[in-house]
Amino acid sequence: MAEYFRRLATHAAYNRLAIIDPADTTSSPPRQYTYAQLLERVTAFREHVIGAAQNAQLHLEGARVGVMVPPGVDFVAAVLSIWSLRAIVVPICLSHPLQEIAYTVTDSDQAIILYHSMFRPRLATILKDRVGLDVNSTSKDAVPNEAIDYAALHWPADTSSTIIYTSGTTGSPKGVVHTAGSSEHSLRGLAQVWQIDPQDRALHVLPLHHGHGFNLSLFLPLWAGATVEFMSKFDESRAWQRLLDPAQPPITILMAVPTIWVKMIGHFDQNIKNDIKLARKAKNAAASLRLAISGSAALPGPIRQAWADIANGYLLLERYGTTEAGIIYSGNLESNGRVLGSVGWPVPGLQTRLIADDGRDVSNTPGTVGEIQVKTPGLLKEYWRRPGAASKEITSDGWWKTGDMAVVKAEHNNAAFIQGRASVDIIKSGGYKISALDIEAAMLQLPFVQEVAVMGVPDPTWGEMAAAVCVPVEGKAEELTIANVRERLRSELAPYKLPQKLHVLKTMPRNAMGKVQKKALREKCFPNSPTAKL
Repeated sequence: MAEYFRRLATHAAYNRLAIIDPADTTSSPPRQYTYAQLLERVTAFREHVIGAAQNAQLHLEGARVGVMVPPGVDFVAAVLSIWSLRAIVVPICLSHPLQEIAYTVTDSDQAIILYHSMFRPRLATILKDRVGLDVNSTSKDAVPNEAIDYAALHWPADTSSTIIYTSGTTGSPKGVVHTAGSSEHSLRGLAQVWQIDPQDRALHVLPLHHGHGFNLSLFLPLWAGATVEFMSKFDESRAWQRLLDPAQPPITILMAVPTIWVKMIGHFDQNIKNDIKLARKAKNAAASLRLAISGSAALPGPIRQAWADIANGYLLLERYGTTEAGIIYSGNLESNGRVLGSVGWPVPGLQTRLIADDGRDVSNTPGTVGEIQVKTPGLLKEYWRRPGAASKEITSDGWWKTGDMAVVKAEHNNAAFIQGRASVDIIKSGGYKISALDIEAAMLQLPFVQEVAVMGVPDPTWGEMAAAVCVPVEGKAEELTIANVRERLRSELAPYKLPQKLHVLKTMPRNAMGKVQKKALREKCFPNSPTAKL
């Protein structure tokens, strides 16, 4: 992380503003921290971590250190202090139940946990076997005992720096180990393609235990010298209030998951749209977001279009990546750099290819589906405590197999369109390969479907058939039947793509990043269920 700290030191020298902290409720306006003040707090935390480790006779370099701290300057300072000691950061989800927190802590074998005092009761049993350090014990105005020249710190590029746990959408969460070199490579490429600079101001609304909230919307803007304003917890009303606040510098960056964009649109429709003056201001504020990104889950076309209608035609920028390899494809900021339904083109500094089932490279064969494979210095080092697991996903010629399927389209300059994950989103029925995401996109156009997840379920005749789990639009539950769905979609989808089973839920279960765990959903909703009579 040597380059990262050199950049922070440079930003500090220019007296740039780093953090707007929501955690401090005693000051109005919220407390602000320059990069110099941030690094001073890093040093104070660093000294406390060193003291705690010495008292427990722990060797810090390479040790796994958990961080369970709310959004704000203390989270940032905790992470940076751990990195500065060549220890490995393991962010812990604030909303997970105790069992899942314990899994992360024990699987990564954390030696120390930096936590906020509000979480101590939940961590009580876990802290019996490891060192706990309450960040509240370090005064907001603490003055460190010594000054650290952060520009002079050095790490070998292969030094492990972070373990981010996967969402567990296809199995138990795995600890993805990234190094100083892989992390910095990814940040460098994204800062280039998204053109982030010190004039930007990012509104941070995402969980901090996942790559989207941790790397992209936090440590990437700080890498570039931008200012990050935290929300302690996403609230669409407060987010709109901040976007519309004329007394503060405008927000230029907002990264979110599809669920958040849905809530932003819903609030606009219900509370802003009918006030002509306010709606005009809101539209201008939405359009002034220089970088409005959706990621971590597929963004339905109707949602993307609905935001464009609010933002004076601005299409949300979509990107595609994995915890293991970082961002692989992204739209760009050119006038034609965002295509409806597409995740864009390969980001700088990596190579991609699409490999069909028969082994052909179809990267330049528009319309042919292939698995996304990538070569990048931003690739993970390993899966924590899973010897050889990562190497199984690397081809003999050195390409990482993502397990996700995509197709490029010539009419959009070979932009990539994600077809879904091979294991859950590609349905193999009667010799056809069907994208569950295509069916979902069509179903979301139906007036009685609010949310939908499509998956394949076993069928003795066809191998698999398409099944849909749906949440109805309020007041239209009676219309949401398998017969109505199939009848409405006959003019949109080929017969073999039409869903043949339907299960209706009141709410769609999603994880913290808005993803649907389809394997668990399939087991719950279609346990040996018979085929619907059509």
